[in-house]
Amino acid sequence: MSVCYGPAGIPEPCTGWQIYDSYTTDPLYQRRFTIAWTCTFALAFLLVAPSIVRVVATNEWYWSLGGCVGLFGVHEGSQGGYEQLEGEGGSTSRQVNLRLPRSVRRFTLAISSLVSSASRFTIPLPTLFNRFPAIPGTGSSYTPSCYPTRPYLPFSLGKLFGVLLIPAFILATLLPESQLRENPNRFGFLAVACLPPLFVLSAKNGPVKSLLGRGWTAVNFLHRWIGRMIVLLVLLHFYFWTIQYSGADRTEFLAGEKQRRGIAALAFLLLITVSSLPPMRRFSYPIFFTLHYVGLIGFLVFLNKHTVYAYPWASWVIAAIYVADLAGRMASMRIRFVEVEALHGGMVKLSMLGLRGGWRGGQHLSIRLFFAPPSLHHGPTVSRLARIWQDTTHAIRSSVRPFEAHPFSISTAPPHLAANPLAAASTDRGIELYARSCGKRTWTDDLFHFAVSSRSTSTDSARRTPIYLPCLIEGPYGGLPTYSSPALLEDTESVLLVAGGSGMTFVLGVLDELVGRRLRAKKGGRVDVVWVVRQRAHLAWFAERLGEICDAAKEGKTGLRVVLKSTAPSRPAATVSPSVGAENSLPRGRKEPVLATADADEILELPSLVVSAANQPTSSPSCCAPSSSRPSQPPTSSCGGCCSRTTGGGCCTGTREGAKDADEDEKDRVAGRPLRIRTGGLGVVVCGPGHMVAELRNAVATIPLAKQVRIGGVGMHVEQYSV
Repeated sequence: MSVCYGPAGIPEPCTGWQIYDSYTTDPLYQRRFTIAWTCTFALAFLLVAPSIVRVVATNEWYWSLGGCVGLFGVHEGSQGGYEQLEGEGGSTSRQVNLRLPRSVRRFTLAISSLVSSASRFTIPLPTLFNRFPAIPGTGSSYTPSCYPTRPYLPFSLGKLFGVLLIPAFILATLLPESQLRENPNRFGFLAVACLPPLFVLSAKNGPVKSLLGRGWTAVNFLHRWIGRMIVLLVLLHFYFWTIQYSGADRTEFLAGEKQRRGIAALAFLLLITVSSLPPMRRFSYPIFFTLHYVGLIGFLVFLNKHTVYAYPWASWVIAAIYVADLAGRMASMRIRFVEVEALHGGMVKLSMLGLRGGWRGGQHLSIRLFFAPPSLHHGPTVSRLARIWQDTTHAIRSSVRPFEAHPFSISTAPPHLAANPLAAASTDRGIELYARSCGKRTWTDDLFHFAVSSRSTSTDSARRTPIYLPCLIEGPYGGLPTYSSPALLEDTESVLLVAGGSGMTFVLGVLDELVGRRLRAKKGGRVDVVWVVRQRAHLAWFAERLGEICDAAKEGKTGLRVVLKSTAPSRPAATVSPSVGAENSLPRGRKEPVLATADADEILELPSLVVSAANQPTSSPSCCAPSSSRPSQPPTSSCGGCCSRTTGGGCCTGTREGAKDADEDEKDRVAGRPLRIRTGGLGVVVCGPGHMVAELRNAVATIPLAKQVRIGGVGMHVEQYSV
């Protein structure tokens, strides 16, 4: 600071004596922080604007949702379940394909491929992280995946960049023209300024959905990190004010009315923080949900009582965001009866018959089922005290089960978008959800036991009385990006769908809509589906649906290939009957591999996608066989399957010898001829365990840039939900 001298010869700052007024300076940087995050949101909107123009120009939004009624959730519709192939609502009104010049297109592809590859890459961690034990009661552990097993960061570089933008914006508005040690009000002002984006990113029916076309699950990680930054800023605000007055022996300052209200707001904020920790969310989601709302209301009330400067940011703005979100959620709520059916391996199938529009394949519904878990049966060795404890906890669980909301992916497409619209409309299939038991004393486990205990005791499956439960549904939400998914499902020449275990529920809905769209648009391409399961019997979950979609794909130009992988040896006692209510036979608490490399002796003979009249998968000659019957040389067939110790286990395709969907690529590969290069783009969709997702994401990210440009670009969507 330069020094000048006044008329009396006394040194003074050249700019004069200026007193720092935080109530004048800090709101200025508060507004600058708001400008920073709103401009970032506007930039994201500009990036998806071309896709929005395409959707509006082709009337795609109306056609996908099944009319304006679809804007307010799922509905039964007034049409016959499917639309005409031509004319109104058909494919002729959607043949709009604006293409840039070749040189411009290659340049934009190179830039977008470079950015996408960098953003998809997930940093691997040292293998010593695999040795960390699981936290008791949380159900969390590092599950090994493809060989060699290796842990990964929980987010990619793209998500990491988005997370780092938050502290970057905060530091850019925190440090300039501030005296944080003498007057730490800047911490509080910025903490209040973070509240609007916190609510925007948590809204299921907010600007992220309407303007960006993304579900709330895609940006929920930003919501959590902004919340953590708010906690840090408030703690620093409280700490610096406390040490400033405690050092001057003025601790009575904290007893003032303004200070007591601030401390109360901090207490409610810490309640939100503790209840939002991953162990608490996994232990009991209803407890987390209740404490979250109680803490939020208390924090906002005492914050506005603490300072009048919080009013513009923590009152009407937040109320408007929340009311708009709540109105959208209430408009999408429906009360229906759902049919419940217990399948093998702890899986429960939920069918909502009669629904015909308002959703897209792969979206999820939040459902509340009104049921009570079956009564407990104590063994003779259980002590009296243990019985009392088990009965008490069971009664508490039974009382809260009807109020729990759980999201489940929709595995069917609307009839007018389905691969077989006539079958979907004639059977009133509607929406099908699948819920798999994820551990003892959980909501899904209680639902499975309820379905098993409530089922008719008749052994004849044709005479079994269906089980119906009242259900409150909300949604749909999430799924593929709203504005870019039509291009992926119709115009992308090659599509790879990968599912791990019950992640097939999401992939099946996407596959159903993808095949249906291409049949109506009379477009071709190649679609590969890879499904990895732990046990062979789990293939019965979706065998009938996969067979139906494969049969429908034969009528069009799309080449469909389904690859099934099993990671556990077959068990003689296992059954594939879809009505068996057996428990999941996998041992609990063990780290079972997801895509572990199998020995040659453990390769299974997986059934091909043939469904008998009894709706049970039947085996047919496939590419893989047990070692007892395997010849000295690997078998060769037109499906292009493999039995190799070096390829990661056995694989079998749903394409059989002589099938119509054996496309030209398969014929060329079997004949040893060079394959043609597809230049219509590649789309990858994956849903499964975190390690499988990370490895596939890295595999896509490491595709050479020149090859990505040559094939027309690579798009990728990851669906992964966790608490």
